[in-house]
Amino acid sequence: MEAGLGPTLVVLSEDDSVLAIVGEADFRNWRVEGHGASPDGRDLLTLPNIRLVIFDDEKVELSDRGWMLAQIRRCAPQAAILYIARDHDWDTERLARTGGAQYYCSKPIDRAVFAEVVNSFLRSIK
Repeated sequence: MEAGLGPTLVVLSEDDSVLAIVGEADFRNWRVEGHGASPDGRDLLTLPNIRLVIFDDEKVELSDRGWMLAQIRRCAPQAAILYIARDHDWDTERLARTGGAQYYCSKPIDRAVFAEVVNSFLRSIK
């Protein structure tokens, strides 16, 4: 960890409703970085001290979702992962959970619940 650098949150989503919820969270002392959940967002996974990743699979091909989770785990093994599925199905939930996600939900997102989850993770991660 670089001196003076707080924890980093990486948001891999292009969904305005997800970005709005994240924008309302209390990020004191956090570095917040975001980009679409596409291969172009992978460069964000090289940032220092990534402690939380919000991964929205809406723009990611079904066949690439497991690969993306593996990249998050490889590049930021200490990060908690909040997984947002475009559509719920048991295979996607199983993929998220076996891929290391600490939280899983599907769209449409309950704004109040997800905001509390994000804030809970922010409070618990140092």
